[in-house]
Amino acid sequence: MQRFLKTLAIILVAVSVVLAGSAMAAEHGGGGKKAPTSRSASEGAPKASESGGLGGSKVYVSIGPIILPVITDEGPQQIVTMIVSLQVNDTNDSDTVRQQLPRLIDAYMRALYGRLDASTLLHGTVVDVDFVKRKVAKATEEILGPGLVEDVLIQAISQRQV
Repeated sequence: MQRFLKTLAIILVAVSVVLAGSAMAAEHGGGGKKAPTSRSASEGAPKASESGGLGGSKVYVSIGPIILPVITDEGPQQIVTMIVSLQVNDTNDSDTVRQQLPRLIDAYMRALYGRLDASTLLHGTVVDVDFVKRKVAKATEEILGPGLVEDVLIQAISQRQV
């Protein structure tokens, strides 16, 4: 009976070591793709998340939600909420982007606030996503310089009537 308990104890220890090693490998990027993580740029600021893998995979920094009004001659008509992702080469570049999040959000607000009006809407109700993407890309390049961000992706846009 004692031999059976010793064998069982050894098996349990071995399984624990294997599971702990797998968990550490996954946590430190050794198990393929990294799980998305969330980090706060600063208190009250939108969250940035990073996802990517090993071996040349791109890294994405998510910014948002960013909330903007749609203003026409009659005043505010809609509230537009959007989430932007910036594609960069690696985690070093994503760290650089994360450090500049307050400046990026400010640039996006300045580029779009009050400029979402009837001329930037399609069919009178839908935001022109290409217009928004161009403005966000230009603001991103002004803050971070050319070449750091490979692509600006509009992940989500929602509109709500006021």
